Amino acid sequence: MTSDKQNVKRFPGGLQVSKQVPLIDCDPNFVHIFRYLFRNEEAKKMGPYAFMVYVCIKTYSNIRTGSAWPGIDKIVNETGISRKKVITSIQLLCEMGYIKKEEKAGKVNKYQIVEKIPFAVEGAGDEGKGEITFDYTPTLLQTAMTEIKNFAMSGDAKDAKVIHIEKLTINIVNQRDHGQVNYVTAEEDFVKKMLERPEDDPIRKHWEARERAKKGNPA
Repeated sequence: MTSDKQNVKRFPGGLQVSKQVPLIDCDPNFVHIFRYLFRNEEAKKMGPYAFMVYVCIKTYSNIRTGSAWPGIDKIVNETGISRKKVITSIQLLCEMGYIKKEEKAGKVNKYQIVEKIPFAVEGAGDEGKGEITFDYTPTLLQTAMTEIKNFAMSGDAKDAKVIHIEKLTINIVNQRDHGQVNYVTAEEDFVKKMLERPEDDPIRKHWEARERAKKGNPA
């Protein structure tokens, strides 16, 4: 006689399923595609082959680290794109900054998808344009979204742990240091430059509003 325990299959997390019930094999996992890829015509710049390669690699992103290791042959098989076009597509994606590739002799390439969300300071013209960038890591995506919203409301991302602000040129010298962005080289010099701007200057207004918000006085 078979005991009830012998008829139960146990899974990590405590899930128990009767062995007498056929298991259904399915893959409910998904990846995120941001609207900016289409609204800013980045997908158009990639072209159909590179975009398909981009999505294919993204589906292999590790949920906790974001790293992906699909081999070239696997990408070719799953996309139906020729090996030559897959290789040139990966090169294009690297040049556009949407993929970071790490090569190791005798091993499958390691990839990291990079999100690049453009932004613009209202009324600041080209000086107020920039990009919010971050490595695509599914478990950190909610944190990234929160940091983006905070940046949009305050204009300040110095305490952000996931996102980085690129190409923000509001009369500030940006310097890259170990992957972090230094917004100003000297706080006093920065304040002086802001106060030298006309009172109705949109950049100065944005900075003053941000400073008031920091002090708890948004009015």
